[in-house]
Amino acid sequence: MDLTQARSETVVVAAEEAGERLDRVLAARVAELSRSRHKALILAGRVAIDGATIRDPGHRVNAGGTIALDLDAAKGALERDVAEGLGLSTDMAAYAVYEMVSENMASAARVHAAERGAAVNQYNLIAFGGGAPLHAARVAEKIGVRRVIVPPNAGVGSAVGFLAAPVSYELVRSRYMRLDAFDAVAATELLKEMSAEATALVVPGARGMATFERRLAFMRYVGQGHEITIALPERPLAAGDAATFRQEFEREYARLFARFAGIRGDSWYPSW
Repeated sequence: MDLTQARSETVVVAAEEAGERLDRVLAARVAELSRSRHKALILAGRVAIDGATIRDPGHRVNAGGTIALDLDAAKGALERDVAEGLGLSTDMAAYAVYEMVSENMASAARVHAAERGAAVNQYNLIAFGGGAPLHAARVAEKIGVRRVIVPPNAGVGSAVGFLAAPVSYELVRSRYMRLDAFDAVAATELLKEMSAEATALVVPGARGMATFERRLAFMRYVGQGHEITIALPERPLAAGDAATFRQEFEREYARLFARFAGIRGDSWYPSW
């Protein structure tokens, strides 16, 4: 986007967009800006719905709501908060923002691969979603991926997936608990509350179709930097489950992080 031609934009939420994230709606409707740019504008207070400033990119929109996007203010914010301090032009400041966003995504890809013991440069990168084609080549360059695939209509890939995917809902709640002091009653009660909340939302949306529930826990060794996902049984938990969880955790830990290499002999030392 040429920032010298910045302007204001107004979007009226369509019925099929009701319940969607604010940043997704804007990325689909004002396509010259990437979704990451829209997020930045929302966080900067440059977006209002029906006159009320919204600072949460994940805000769920209602049908008929009027979204006002102040692109002139975005240009001013870049000039004031980025360009002037760094001695850059407005367009170069916008590119700097783009570069930082691309680096954030590249860093996330590196961490994601490291957590799973994978070499990210051995994979292809597929671009989908509102701003993905804009960032894909630069992210691939940063992480060493040699092949980038941009499917037709990649910009609406997330929207197509949203429409085609079955109704689902995810909940995550934090509850610190060591396995050597496992509180099966507390864990069961927490899962029961979450299950009831999710069921109340999913069942009406499923419209009579069969539903299922999957329970997971994110666990780590004390002092470990990243969690490992462990499947939980769909029943009340018991004290004896702690031993099973430990076994599953250790098995998954070994799968993710155990590495074996070829062994060579360097010196041979007979002694008698």
